[in-house]
Amino acid sequence: MSTLVSNSLLSQFKDSFELTTDIIVKEPIVSVQTLAYNHENTIAKCLDSILSQKTSFPIEIIIGEDCSTDKTKDIITEYQHKYPEVIRIITAKNNVGMIMNTERCAISCRGKYSAICEGDDYWTDPYKLQKQVDYLENHPNCSLCFHSHSILYDNGALVDKKPPVLKETYSTEDILPYDGSFMATNSMLYRTEIIQTKPQWVKEAPIGDTSLMLYCAFCGNIGYIDDNMSVYRCSSNSAWAQLHRNNLSFTISTYKKIVKMYKKMDIWSQGKYHSTIKKTIWSNQKFLIKLYILKYLKINTLSKNSKLRS
Repeated sequence: MSTLVSNSLLSQFKDSFELTTDIIVKEPIVSVQTLAYNHENTIAKCLDSILSQKTSFPIEIIIGEDCSTDKTKDIITEYQHKYPEVIRIITAKNNVGMIMNTERCAISCRGKYSAICEGDDYWTDPYKLQKQVDYLENHPNCSLCFHSHSILYDNGALVDKKPPVLKETYSTEDILPYDGSFMATNSMLYRTEIIQTKPQWVKEAPIGDTSLMLYCAFCGNIGYIDDNMSVYRCSSNSAWAQLHRNNLSFTISTYKKIVKMYKKMDIWSQGKYHSTIKKTIWSNQKFLIKLYILKYLKINTLSKNSKLRS
């Protein structure tokens, strides 16, 4: 029985471990990370879209299963039994949360390149990985490349999404003002070695895809392929959306951490992008003010209703 990453290394993430298999996954060129939590209705489509990739190189799929309360774990276990030469599962006895789940998958990547397709998203072009690997092989000055995508809403509407300004390559200054919304996480392919030596502000970021794209931008150019090759589900029923909708204090805490991340990034980059970062911080602080006002009004409304009932 074999695991491909030391369980002693994974144990730092609330005693996480890799499920053992009899078959060792081949040394991959691309590692695909799939975060899975309560995705029983979407995880099969996600995995099928990854498994259908047509490439001239081997890939591995690293699934971070975060103790789902539905049938997600049963589904991915069935997939691992069918495709043991490709699929690896990282899990734990207890839920570790999105940040730790992201980090434990990231340190498990063995490929030269890494991609992400979360359990409720999917890819639409079977040559997506081949195109992106070819691009990065031919553009050694690029740390990451991405492509256009579509957003799928709860009502079934599918909306195509491209960068605000179309260019062949983008820099840190291009991406910073958009505060993480510049590209879809499932559209990225980046050099694994870069992100496995990331600074502390990236590791502590409350929203991993934002810090990932920004750090990659610090490390090289960002390449763009003008092909629509993935779908991002924007669902009000996702665990992340429900958490923010039902817990205003959590949302406030998240945005405070985002502001803190940008301040640490500014220090780390020695003020090179201070002016742009300052504007991005102010944008987040303005939103925080609105959240505090909303929380104040909510508390006062509840207080008045309580007095009326008494």
